[in-house]
Amino acid sequence: MNTIARTATTIAAAAGLAGAGLAAGAAVATAAPGPAPTLMSFGNTVWVYGLGGCQGSVKTQILTDPAKKGQATIVVTPQGANSPGCQADLTTSWMVPRQPFTGQQTNRVAVTGSKPTQFTINPGSGYAVIGFATGGQTPVQSYISVP
Repeated sequence: MNTIARTATTIAAAAGLAGAGLAAGAAVATAAPGPAPTLMSFGNTVWVYGLGGCQGSVKTQILTDPAKKGQATIVVTPQGANSPGCQADLTTSWMVPRQPFTGQQTNRVAVTGSKPTQFTINPGSGYAVIGFATGGQTPVQSYISVP
């Protein structure tokens, strides 16, 4: 089973929690830009097998801004690798169960150094499952609220 198929399976399982989260009074979008309100998370450190065979990890963070409806900003911070200049192609996939809408995009990110990589995705407004993975690795996922 490939990474995207595993992500889709986990997303489908997490999507069933939307009703439970709403019934329990789950978090809603905040009034100021900042970390996305998170209902559930399966980690934020992605172990990567990068370009040229380098290995390391990156930390992911999901930010939302109520003024930017349906958008989430992804910040990927290098955590170090076994060779200098290591880069990897990080695949971000998402699903908004209420719509249903799925999407995916791949961005090149640094695995070494100190400068984070930042990019925007457009999952739409509502509760969303967002997953991150690199070539064949097990993804990490978060179930969040997007304004």
